[in-house]
Amino acid sequence: RPARMGFLWNGSGWMGCSINRSLRRSDGTCETIRRRVVASLDRDLGVLAPSERRPLRPVVILWYRHHDLRVEDHEPFRRAVLDDGCACVLPFFCFDPQDWEVPRWSASGLPAIGPHRSYFLLQAVENLRNNLREKASDLIIRIGPTATCLTELIQITVQGSRGLIQPHDIQVLTSRIPEQTARENQIESALATALGRENDLIEYIWNSGLVDVSSNSFSSLLSVPQPFGSFRKQAMSSIRVSWDMDSSAIKGTPPGMIRSGPLPSLLNDLHVEGITSPIDRPFPDPRAVHPMEGGETAAKERMQEWIWQQNGLRYFREWRRGSGQDILSSKFSIWLSSGCVSAGMVASELDRFVKSQGYRFAALTLFRNLLYRDYCRIINEQRKLQGQDLREIPIDSLSELQLQRFQAWREGVTGVPFVDAHMRELRETGWMSSTGRRVVSSFLIHDLQVPWRLGAEYFQYMLIDFDHASNWENWASAGGLGAVPARRLNPYREGLVTDADVFFTSRWCQDLLGVPPPVAFAPHTLEEEEVELYREPFEGLPKSYPEPIVDVISYLREVGLSRGA
Repeated sequence: RPARMGFLWNGSGWMGCSINRSLRRSDGTCETIRRRVVASLDRDLGVLAPSERRPLRPVVILWYRHHDLRVEDHEPFRRAVLDDGCACVLPFFCFDPQDWEVPRWSASGLPAIGPHRSYFLLQAVENLRNNLREKASDLIIRIGPTATCLTELIQITVQGSRGLIQPHDIQVLTSRIPEQTARENQIESALATALGRENDLIEYIWNSGLVDVSSNSFSSLLSVPQPFGSFRKQAMSSIRVSWDMDSSAIKGTPPGMIRSGPLPSLLNDLHVEGITSPIDRPFPDPRAVHPMEGGETAAKERMQEWIWQQNGLRYFREWRRGSGQDILSSKFSIWLSSGCVSAGMVASELDRFVKSQGYRFAALTLFRNLLYRDYCRIINEQRKLQGQDLREIPIDSLSELQLQRFQAWREGVTGVPFVDAHMRELRETGWMSSTGRRVVSSFLIHDLQVPWRLGAEYFQYMLIDFDHASNWENWASAGGLGAVPARRLNPYREGLVTDADVFFTSRWCQDLLGVPPPVAFAPHTLEEEEVELYREPFEGLPKSYPEPIVDVISYLREVGLSRGA
């Protein structure tokens, strides 16, 4: 097998180390670390001796979820294909309307999934089906309650086999998703009735991130160190990487037994708000920083494009805080969040590039970002074991002023252009840079005095790359509940540093076209004649930008934009 990478911690610093399951000899610490990591890989990925591994049942329903929509480096898929006890694999995905409803814990009244992520998921599922068909398989798609659709699939499989398959011959294999345990319990209860047995109904397999929380190093989540630096050192013994699996075809569906089913209509079947008819998708905005097409194929193309063609690692450490241009950041989170690509696949591609082109420190920075996603998942799980769910933290009843401010923040009309530009980009495209997320969250919490939970729910609804743990942990940190609470940010200073030429801000706040930096970040400070001067070439545009809805004079004084105030 080809060597794969592990950016490992050797006790004194970061290093890149190739991992090869054949354990070819190398010198010094690297061999010891490789042996430890490979042992962890074999244990965590189920690469065990047949006598130690529980065999699968003859028929496996490979239940795909919103977070694992790929074929490569997919552990349940690999397990089903390679297990000798499995004779038939039925890949299955369910569009459950309940996933698009307003959650019971919602304080904002927003659905859990918005228009941009809905369309992205639709594309990803369609691409998954195409990729499975290339392997002589198919994806069974159903629309309705997941428990009901799974139960019906089991019944059809038994009936269509004419006695060759019994309920006890069927097993459901899926990826573990901690944040939906209540739904999983409901589904497992329904399957217990359908299969006629209580145990061994659904096998959940870890299939996300670089670190396996079930490994020996993390046998107790409560013992995980809180600071990210400590976690990073401890996690190195549980690093998981991607390898290629040669499977030109998988164990197929018995012919003519089950129809694959059509894709749903976002507007008519799932009733998603913000969908344009008849194209059945959000209206595309030409200002979007990237097309953001869903699917494993698009994810691999993005890795090739940004890492190899654009040479994105070359300036990543300097440019990653910027907004408005495709090359400034990898955008890998878009596909990582839905599992169109795994963290291991990204890490492997980074390793291949570093060996060929260099830029090791930039690759390590991106690798730490991948590892931070795992950190958020583990801390989030840690909270649940302690009986705390960030989504259900109580908040006081909102005043009319708070509701008005929250609405202005959502629509991007707060009167602070750098904040407004990011919020408008989010609303129209479903994307926002990491700098923008920090700035708008700080402004909502500290300046608009709106509870952070509302911001977290809006991001969950709007972000195309929404990740449950990362979103809620980052918002909790911004609200002062994280292990390292986020600091308050000056939106004017952040704008001057990351968007000095006002390219991004004026792109989304077109009222400011023609206004030069730095006054474009504080247009309310312009005199009447200055406004007319800047507006002269752009007749028909608003004559002035809205006034800030809160006092920002202290921010302006910090950066010298207060005009003598």
